[in-house]
Amino acid sequence: MFEKLKNIIRKFVYSKITPPYIPASYSQAGEDAVLRFLFNDKGIRKISYLEIGTNIPDIDNNTYLFYKEGSRGVCVEADKTLIPAIKKIRPEDKVLNIGVSVSEHDEADFYIFDIRGINTFDKDEAEKREKFGTIKLLK
Repeated sequence: MFEKLKNIIRKFVYSKITPPYIPASYSQAGEDAVLRFLFNDKGIRKISYLEIGTNIPDIDNNTYLFYKEGSRGVCVEADKTLIPAIKKIRPEDKVLNIGVSVSEHDEADFYIFDIRGINTFDKDEAEKREKFGTIKLLK
């Protein structure tokens, strides 16, 4: 009798409850989906963002999901070769071709590699990446 009741309850519960909605994500590890969940929980539907290091504007990107949903913000990218794609894919965002630093210097060396997304202002980090052997420092 108990087993029959369990089966009835199980059938009722599973027929009424749909699986959780799995949102699209454009981030590397789903960070944008987590943030959207948290914003929705707080009733925040449109956000403004400042994305430092936009890189490719619609792949492995933490703000593209929000852009697609109507939010707008500022995309900051130091690699000038990426700016045209950002402006094309995100025409309603403000795009700045600058670097961001915690130092007081107005200029810094920028190390550009043959794989996008790993460029850096950090000389030690650039040297480590180049020594690894699988990527090439372009300039």
